[in-house]
Amino acid sequence: MTLLREIGPDQNILSYAFNFYLPDGTLNTDLEAANRLNRALYGRLSIDPGDDIYAYPLVVSTTDFDVAAYGPTYIDDYKRRLGVGGSPGGIVTVLRSVIMDPWLTETSKGSFIDVLESEFRNAAVATIGELRHTFATGY
Repeated sequence: MTLLREIGPDQNILSYAFNFYLPDGTLNTDLEAANRLNRALYGRLSIDPGDDIYAYPLVVSTTDFDVAAYGPTYIDDYKRRLGVGGSPGGIVTVLRSVIMDPWLTETSKGSFIDVLESEFRNAAVATIGELRHTFATGY
């Protein structure tokens, strides 16, 4: 217990957002398009009521960071790091993951980080493919 008090809880809550590159190779600068991508990723990686949780390779939750709760400095910095700093809007949709065991490094499929990266990449590629037309037209 002394060690746990010293190092803190054994879970971490990570909040993060994805952005994408446009067909011309430039980074998307539209906050709403980035939010649309993150909401769609959440739809792909969240559990539907009644489904078997073990059928999902990766499960995330979502929330919105907004100016009213986090302040303009935090939101402006988050938007800048996401690549949408010049875009209007004060709400950033993010994904969240809870890691119950921060010392987990290996799984039956290999490195935990490699497994996460692969699952996120697969979900992102599929989701961007589905949304590609909305990014080009803006709706």
